[in-house]
Amino acid sequence: MANFDSYLKQLQQWRIGLGVIFSITLLRLLGISASLEFLAFDRFLGFLQSSKTEPVSEQITLVSLDQDFLDRLADDPGNSLRQEKIPEASLKELLQELLRHEPAVMGLDIVSERISPTDEQQLSQIINQNPEIVTVEKILSPPVPPLKNLSVQAQQAQIAANDFPVDWDGTVRRSFLILEKEEGFRESLSLRLANIYLEDQKNIELDNGLIDSETIRFHPKSHDGLTESKDIPTLIEVPRLRANSGAYHRENDIYGLQTLLNFRRSAQDGLQTLLHFRRSAQESSVFPIISASSVLQNDVKPELLNDRILIIGITAPSLASYSLTPLEISQFSEISSQAVGIELQAHATSQLISAVLDKRPLLNSFSTPVEYLWIISVGLFGIGVGRLSTSTARNLLSLGGMLLLLLMIGLATMYFWGWWLPIAPCFLVLSINGVAYIAYYQNERSWKSLIDERDRVISERDLALMDRDRAMNDLKSERSATIETAINEIHNGPLQTLALLIRRSQSPHIEAAELQGGLQTLDHEIRRLGEDLSQAAMASKISLRLGNGQRLDASLPLHELLYSVFDNTLNRNFPGLRTLRLTLRDFEPYPGDLTPELKRDIGHFIEEAICNVGKHAIDATQLEALGQVSEQSYSLIVRDNSAPAANHPLILHKGKGTQQAENLAHQLKGNFNRKPHRPSGVVCELSWPLSHS
Repeated sequence: MANFDSYLKQLQQWRIGLGVIFSITLLRLLGISASLEFLAFDRFLGFLQSSKTEPVSEQITLVSLDQDFLDRLADDPGNSLRQEKIPEASLKELLQELLRHEPAVMGLDIVSERISPTDEQQLSQIINQNPEIVTVEKILSPPVPPLKNLSVQAQQAQIAANDFPVDWDGTVRRSFLILEKEEGFRESLSLRLANIYLEDQKNIELDNGLIDSETIRFHPKSHDGLTESKDIPTLIEVPRLRANSGAYHRENDIYGLQTLLNFRRSAQDGLQTLLHFRRSAQESSVFPIISASSVLQNDVKPELLNDRILIIGITAPSLASYSLTPLEISQFSEISSQAVGIELQAHATSQLISAVLDKRPLLNSFSTPVEYLWIISVGLFGIGVGRLSTSTARNLLSLGGMLLLLLMIGLATMYFWGWWLPIAPCFLVLSINGVAYIAYYQNERSWKSLIDERDRVISERDLALMDRDRAMNDLKSERSATIETAINEIHNGPLQTLALLIRRSQSPHIEAAELQGGLQTLDHEIRRLGEDLSQAAMASKISLRLGNGQRLDASLPLHELLYSVFDNTLNRNFPGLRTLRLTLRDFEPYPGDLTPELKRDIGHFIEEAICNVGKHAIDATQLEALGQVSEQSYSLIVRDNSAPAANHPLILHKGKGTQQAENLAHQLKGNFNRKPHRPSGVVCELSWPLSHS
C-alpha cells in the first residue's frame, strides 16, 4: 500500500510533464509542429553544407539555355521565338553537337509545351535515333504530355517525369523516384539518368528493395546472368519517404516513390550559409555549367561532356520556372534559394550516384514508434532535470548542456548516417519540461525548507518546554527530597531528644539539673541541624546525617553504611539502650545497586528503629539488627526482647517514623511490617525484591 501511495504521489508530481509530452505528441500527430521541424531540418542541412564541402561534380554537367542563347534565337529570322517556345531545329542542332562529344546520357529537361514543333519533327527523330537521350513529361497537375512522334521504344525507355513534390510551405525538400500514371509507372528524370549512367558506366543495375520491397536498390550486375538478384550484395537501398515520415503529417501528396533530397554541397563559407548571405554563382559552384551558345560555337572543354550526364534545360529568367529550396543552391538565380529545374534534377541525380559510388548517406527517418519513443524519453528526462541538484543556476546550466547535446546528436546522426531525428519536438519537450520542473522542484524545496524550519523551531520549542518541565519536576523532586530528608533528620535527631525529655518530665523524680541538661542537648542539636542542612544543600554528594550530628557518605556500600548507623545510634543517650546487655548486628552485602538517596533513607529507617527501641523498650536487654539476602529479596530486621504487651507503644503507635518506613517500602516496591516478637519484644522488618535494583 505504501508503494502504491508513493507511485500515486510520483504520478501527481509528473502530471504536468506528462501533459506536456502528450500535448507535443498530439501537436506532431496533427502536423502543427511541422513548421518547427522543417525549420530544424533546413538548419541542419545548412550546417552540413557549411561543415562538409564537396568537390565539383565529375559526373554531371549542366547545359544552360540562358538568356543570351534565347536572345540570339530571337534575333535570327529563321529561328524566331514564337509564344515563348524554342524551335526544334535549334534544340536538334544543340543535341547533335553534344552527341559528338559522346556523353554517357543526356536529359532534356524541357516539356513539350516549351518546344515549337516543325513539320519534319526533327527533335523526335534525333531522340528516336539516340537511346542515350531522355526527354520528359509532366505528370502532376497541370500535366504536359511528352513529345509526339516518338517511337515505341523511345516512349518506353526515353521518357521520364520531371515533377518535384512541393511541401506545404512551397519548399522542395524531396524528389520523386517513380510516379504513377494511368498507363502504369514512370521513372523520374533523376532516377532514369542515374540508372543509365550506373548501368552503362559502372555495370550497376536497378532492382526492387530487399529490406523494403516497396523501394529500389542498386547492385552490381550478374556476370553469368543466372544469379538471383537477391543473392547479389546491395550497394545502396534508397530509403522511401512515408506518409508519416519525419514532419510529414499534413502532406497529402506522399504517393508514388519519393525520397528526401540531400543536396550536394559546394565549397563555400559556412557562416554565409547559416546567416543566408548572398553568394555568386561561381562561389556556390556545385555542377559545371556550359551555355548552349558555347556548345554551338564549339567553345567548351571536351572533358566536361565526354562520359558525363548532361542535363539540358532553360535557365533564362524570361522562360525558366523557379522552385524554393531550403538551401542557397542556385547557380543561376539572383535569389540563390530559388533553383531552376535542371539544378533540382542535378542534385536528385547526384545524390543517387554518390550514394552508390561514394557511400554518401541518403536522408532517412526512423519509424513512427521509434520517433515517439524518442520524444517521450527526452520528455521524461526533462522531468528529472529539476532534481539534478538543489541549485537553480546549476540545473539551468545542465538543461542548456542537455539541449546542446541534443542538437549535437541530431547533427551527428544526419552528418554521418543521414538520419533525420525529431529534434524540434524533442527540443520543445525537453526545454519546457526542464524549465517547468526546475521551477517546480525549486519551489518544492523552498516549501520543504520552510516546513523543515518550522518543524525545527517547533521541535526546539517542544524540547525547551520539556527541559523546562523536567527541570521543574527535578526541582520539585529535589525540594521534596530535601524537605523529606530534613524531616527525617529532625525526626531522628531533635524530635527524639524532645520526646525523651517529655517522657522524663512526666516523672515526679526528675531533677532540675537533668532536665536542664536535656534542654541544652536539644538546643545544641537544633542549632547544629540548621548548620548541617545548609552545608548539605551546598554539597555535591548525598550524605546521611544521624541524630547525634554524625554525617555518613551515602555512596558507601549498603552493609558498611548500616554498620556505621547501628554503632553511632547505640551511643545515643536513650533509656532503653542503656539497659541492653547483648547486641547483635549482621548486615550481609547487598547484591545489587541502590541510589545514594535510597541508601540514605534505608539508613534513616535503621536509625529510627533503634531510637524507638531506646525510647519505648525500657526493659529490653537484647537488640538484633540483621540484613539478610534470600533468593529474591533483601530484608532488614530490627528486634528486641522487651516485655510483651498487647498495648506496647511500638505496636500501637503509628507516627511520622511509620509513615517514612511505609513510603520507603513503596519506593522499593517492597513491604514494611511491625509486629510482636515471640516470646517477647517487637520485630520491625523492611523487605524488597532484588529485581528493584
